Amino acid sequence: MLRVKYLGHYSMVRGMRVEEISLDAPTTIRKLLEERLGDALDWDQTIVLVNGRPVSPDYKVKDGDVVSVMPFIGGG
Repeated sequence: MLRVKYLGHYSMVRGMRVEEISLDAPTTIRKLLEERLGDALDWDQTIVLVNGRPVSPDYKVKDGDVVSVMPFIGGG
């Protein structure tokens, strides 16, 4: 089971904060998030962590991973 945590506006886009997904086949972060967030996903403004560590969109997720997706927040 893969667990995806949606933070910030991504939780509103998806309509949930946490989603548990059964993986039928290996997939990448890119494919996983584009399927779930569609046009709301802006890779230049998004931070993705797997098990607490930053990963690239081409990272292959595996059963038991925890993915956190959040918008980049800036301030001044």
